[in-house]
Amino acid sequence: CKCDECMKIYAEEGGAISGTLIRALNKISEGVKEELNGRYLMTYAYRFTRSAPVTAPADNIIIQFAPIDACAAHPLNSNCPIDGDITMIDGTFNSVSKDVNDWLSLTNKIMAYGYNMNWDHYHSLVADFDVIYEDFKFYMEHNICGYFYQGVSHSSASTFTELKSYLMTKLMWDTDMTKD
Repeated sequence: CKCDECMKIYAEEGGAISGTLIRALNKISEGVKEELNGRYLMTYAYRFTRSAPVTAPADNIIIQFAPIDACAAHPLNSNCPIDGDITMIDGTFNSVSKDVNDWLSLTNKIMAYGYNMNWDHYHSLVADFDVIYEDFKFYMEHNICGYFYQGVSHSSASTFTELKSYLMTKLMWDTDMTKD
């Protein structure tokens, strides 16, 4: 939305479009906190809401960090120059690495949503075994509280889908696993 009120909020939130979402969710979470009885609400830091606002999410909100627009050929911490969609109201974007660190400065309730595929070229070869490993280690170093990895399961044209699923499962089970 680009109405005057939303534009004012974006400015207060450092240009982050996610500011309106987090403010609304904070009000909702306060209203249902007693009913939740220790459970959490969850929202996505996804596409336009990937960049963190100034306002921190309430303690009962989990942020699912989902960088679908990240470059599939490079690890998240590589600051790849083709690493993203517009995530700020001024039409610019932050690197995935900056965005995840900004969210982590606001809350420790961050879950990762990993995409081990190239959405722009869905059926092309994506030899991203090193990227999967580096991204997992990046999230571990930043104390992400959970993972969800989406693979390609409905296409025979994908690249080593079963092997990737196996390796991701092994990595989650043994977080000290080496690349070898």
